[in-house]
Order: sequence, then C-alpha cells, then structure tokens
Amino acid sequence: MPSAVLLGADGQLAGGPVNGGRAVIEFVQEICEQPAEAGAGNARETPPHA
Repeated sequence: MPSAVLLGADGQLAGGPVNGGRAVIEFVQEICEQPAEAGAGNARETPPHA
C-alpha cells in the first residue's frame, strides 16, 4: 500500500502520514497547491543594482 509523509526543512514531520493510492495523490496535490496559493511561484527576486 502506498504511503507518504512530508518532512520540513528541519527534518521534522510537516504533514501526513497518509496511506493508500488516492490519499497519496490528494496529499501531493495539496502540497503542490500551497506555494501557488501563497504566491511563492510568482515572486521573483531581483538582485540590487551595483
């Protein structure tokens, strides 16, 4: 049975666990949606001009 967890940058559990194919797919979709909802995918940092 497929299973998934999400680990944060600190190595600690940040999401899950989820078990089962559909649950894993939904879990991954939710994870992928979060940066888009926060606008992280659209933000570009421009370097300062010297």
